Amino acid sequence: MTDQPLKAIPFAVDTPSPLTVGGALLAPMDYPTFRNQELSLIGLNLVVLGFLLLIDLSFWPYMGVPHAMLPPVLFALRFAEQCVEWWLLRRRTRPMGWLQVRLYAHLSIWISFCFAAAISLTSNFSDAHYAVLLVLPLIAAGFRFNLAGVLLAVGTAAALAYIEITVYFTRNPPFDPEEIFETTTMLLVFVVVGVMVWLVARRMRFDAHQLRKALDELNKTQEKLGEEERLAAIGRLASAVAHEIRNPVGMIASALETARRKENDQAIRREFCDIAAKESRRLERITTDFLAYARSKPLEVVTSSVETTLRYVASLVSPSLEARGQRLVLRVEGPEEVPLDPFQMHQALLNLMVNAIHHPPPGGRIILGSKPARGGVAFYVRNPGEPVGQPEAIFEPFFTTRARGTGLGLSISRKIARAHGGDLRLSENRAGCVRFTLTVPLHGREG
Repeated sequence: MTDQPLKAIPFAVDTPSPLTVGGALLAPMDYPTFRNQELSLIGLNLVVLGFLLLIDLSFWPYMGVPHAMLPPVLFALRFAEQCVEWWLLRRRTRPMGWLQVRLYAHLSIWISFCFAAAISLTSNFSDAHYAVLLVLPLIAAGFRFNLAGVLLAVGTAAALAYIEITVYFTRNPPFDPEEIFETTTMLLVFVVVGVMVWLVARRMRFDAHQLRKALDELNKTQEKLGEEERLAAIGRLASAVAHEIRNPVGMIASALETARRKENDQAIRREFCDIAAKESRRLERITTDFLAYARSKPLEVVTSSVETTLRYVASLVSPSLEARGQRLVLRVEGPEEVPLDPFQMHQALLNLMVNAIHHPPPGGRIILGSKPARGGVAFYVRNPGEPVGQPEAIFEPFFTTRARGTGLGLSISRKIARAHGGDLRLSENRAGCVRFTLTVPLHGREG
C-alpha cells in the first residue's frame, strides 16, 4: 500500500474527506474523528507540560536567576493556550473547511516547535530536559502527514536541537564535542519516534478504512436481505389473501349459479341466496380485517381509565358470553390510568376476547384483567381452554385454527400494542390456562 497525496476537499460531517496539507496527506476521516484525534493530542501536550512544570518548580533553587523565572512563565502561557485550544475545539461541532484544517495543522506543529526551542534556550543548560517537547510535534506529524511530512518534522526537531547546543556553547565556552554526539543520538530517537508513530497511524487508518468498507458491505447486504424479506412477506400475504378470498367467492358464485336454475323451487333458491349473503358478509369481514391490519392509523393517545377500558370491552362481548353460557371475571390491579388510544385498544382487547370465547368449552370462565408491569400496565385475557398449537405462528397474518376465522385478530392486536410502545405475547400456554398479555408503558410511546 502506497501513501499518495489526494486532492483536497472540505470536511463534511459523517463523510470521509481526504485533505492535503502542504503536499502531505492528512488522514481521510470525518470531522468528529478528526476532532477527537486533535483533542487527544492536546491532552497529551497538557500532561507533558504539567509534569515539566512540576519538575521546574521542584528544582527551582538549582536553575539560577533570571533563568529560573522564565521557564515557569512560558509553561504557564503555553498551558493556558492549550487549554483554550482544547475548549474551543471541544465546543466546535461545525466541520472545518480545507483551508482551516491546513492552517490548523501547520500552526499547531510550528507553535509546538517554537515553544520547545524557546523554553530550551531560556534554560541555559546543555542537557536540558525540555528536549522531550520536541517529540510532541513529531507525534502530531505522524498522525497528520505522510512520511515526507514526518521526515520534515524530524529534520526541524534535529535542527532546533543543534541550534540549542550551539547557542549554549556560544554563551558558555569552551565547546564540548560530547554534546554533539549526544545530540546526534537524540536525532536517531526523533527518527524512530516519528516513523513509528507514522506507521501506527497509517495502520490505524488502513484498519479504519477496511472496517468502514466492511460495514458498508454489511449494510448493503442487510438492505438486500431486508428487501428480499419484504418481497417474500408481500408474496406470503398476497397468497394468504387470495386463499382466504377464493373460498367465499367460490361459494357465492356456486350458490348464485344454483339459485338461477329454473328447475329449482323457491325454497332451494332462497337457501342458496342466503348462503351467498353469508359468504358475502364473510368476504366483507376478511377485507375489513385485512385493511385494519395493513393500515397504520395514527394513535390518538389520551389518559384513560384502566377499569373503564376493561368494562367497556366486557360490555361488548357480554351477548356472546351469554349465548355460550360462559362467565367473565373482571380483575383490575395496578395503575388506575394509562396513556393510550381508547378506540384502538378496545379493538385489540376485543380481538383477544373473541379469540378466548371460541376456545374454552361452553360454561368456561374467562378472566379479563390488568396488573402492574415494569414501567406500565399489563392487560391480560385468560381462558381455561386447551394449549394453543403452533404458538410460534399464531401472530402471523391469516394463521388460524378456527374453521371460519380470518387469522388477523392476533396480528392486529400485536400491531396496536407495539404502536403504543408495548407488546402482545402468549404468556401462558398449558392445559386449563391460556393467557395473552398486552403491555402498555405508562410514559407512552417514545419517539
